[in-house]
Amino acid sequence: MIIGRRAPESYKKIIMDLEEQFNLLYSEGRLQEALQVMERASNIAATIFRPDDLISLTVRNNMLLIEKKLEEEKSNQAGTLVVENKGFGLRSVSKGLLLGLLLAVLLAAGLVKPAGDGSGVKPVVAEPPDDILPHYLVQASFYPDQKVIQGKEIVSFIGTGKEVDFNLYLNRFHDPSLNSSEMRTYAYRHGSDDGYIDIKAIDQKGEKLNFQVQGQFLRVFLDPTVFMPGSQVELSISFKAKIPYILDRTGGDSRGVWLGNWLPTISVDSKPIKPTEIGDPFLDRSSTYDVNIDVPKDYSLVLSNVDSVVANGERKVYHARLEQVRDLPLFINHGYHEVSTLDGQTEIHYYFVSQGERAGEVLDTARKALEFYKANVGEYPWKQLNIVENDMYLSGMEYSTMILVSERAIRTNLAPTVFHEVGHQWFYNIIGNNPFNAAYMKEGAVEFFTKYALEGQTPSRSNILSLNRNIGDFSSWGPYREIHYLNGEKLFENLYVIMGETKFKQFVKDYYDKYKFTIVSPDQFRDFVAQTIGQKAASDLFH
Repeated sequence: MIIGRRAPESYKKIIMDLEEQFNLLYSEGRLQEALQVMERASNIAATIFRPDDLISLTVRNNMLLIEKKLEEEKSNQAGTLVVENKGFGLRSVSKGLLLGLLLAVLLAAGLVKPAGDGSGVKPVVAEPPDDILPHYLVQASFYPDQKVIQGKEIVSFIGTGKEVDFNLYLNRFHDPSLNSSEMRTYAYRHGSDDGYIDIKAIDQKGEKLNFQVQGQFLRVFLDPTVFMPGSQVELSISFKAKIPYILDRTGGDSRGVWLGNWLPTISVDSKPIKPTEIGDPFLDRSSTYDVNIDVPKDYSLVLSNVDSVVANGERKVYHARLEQVRDLPLFINHGYHEVSTLDGQTEIHYYFVSQGERAGEVLDTARKALEFYKANVGEYPWKQLNIVENDMYLSGMEYSTMILVSERAIRTNLAPTVFHEVGHQWFYNIIGNNPFNAAYMKEGAVEFFTKYALEGQTPSRSNILSLNRNIGDFSSWGPYREIHYLNGEKLFENLYVIMGETKFKQFVKDYYDKYKFTIVSPDQFRDFVAQTIGQKAASDLFH
């Protein structure tokens, strides 16, 4: 979900169309139908627009009017006098009149309270409703001999147009243009092995839909006879995911496979990106996943929030429900060892094969990292943190509730790697941003906090190179790290120096509270910084 000052025009049009339906139904006395239409508009407005936006206020007013009208009709049936009220749409009254009428209604209903000095009112800010988030029901089976996961996902979301776009990130492992990259050279050191996702069929309410696949991008054409703007859409996508058995961030070997960004997920901006191995070119909304995955009985599935494991002949079925996560990471293995500990109510699990003598140190470091980020940023919202050792080319990789750490990093660079990857649970997995065009917002933050936590150094002011460069500008990791990791770290150091320790710590906590589970644009981040240090100082930093 995207909450910001400038919501997409498509959402505004949807709400305006729904308001037209509302006005027609209201005028015809079809009040229950009118209420259902306004409920759809209210769900969208509460998630997409600011609470004080004119559209949000208009929708809330119409909701109050129709609810009041229904109450009056109910009372009228008991002999109470009815006073008629008319709903109105966005284009039928002036903004000033709308706000005046709406505030009067809200005050009368007790939904807002006068400010302390009696000079104004403060609207109640509603939490985004759960049913506005994309929901994925995943039913799949893992077949190690074929190196595939086969099944289907049922995706529920609020429709905004006659087409919907999905990410097919797994197809990046079937892209020959990336085979000469420095990362693939290492990942292929035990042999190349393609990965991809094959979309078998897509249907909507039992009707087969047309779709197009182009690389990492899937476009689905919805059935126009059942589509209504602002209504819930449910698609069933049958797929076969071929797992790349290579040493990459998604990969595997004879002992297990680790998967992140492997399922089709709804595209945030419907903009296909140029394939790259630099950085983390992935972006997904916070979503809910209900999962049923079966594996051979001699394999184990590592997945957060597993609530049941049921034997079924030669296989066993895992069920789990993950809420407000950006992806569905899996680790399927046989022969791995496991140790675990608790940090408050959070379970920390470590899965390993080669570094058993350091298992206790890994758990202790992860626990310290969780405690640090909880104290300095905000609460950890999930029940588990899973840490998986493997032999990928990267030192570490973050997914929601799961981090991957290479055997090499555990041996030579344990604490900085674990603190960095645990930090990404907050910076990207909780507070989202687009890593393609503003990776410094997540990488700079975790680099800063890792150094701040482990070295205890007092940050100092320094010059920052231009941060306005996206992943497509880089052909190797060195220059990319210079900009988004090192200069991103300097950005947060400068913010610390400018604000001072006390104000900076409050700034970070306020940032977490305001933007958790959303996607923050660079402009939103800059504006939020400017609220604390002023526009001139913010402009000097983000040049």
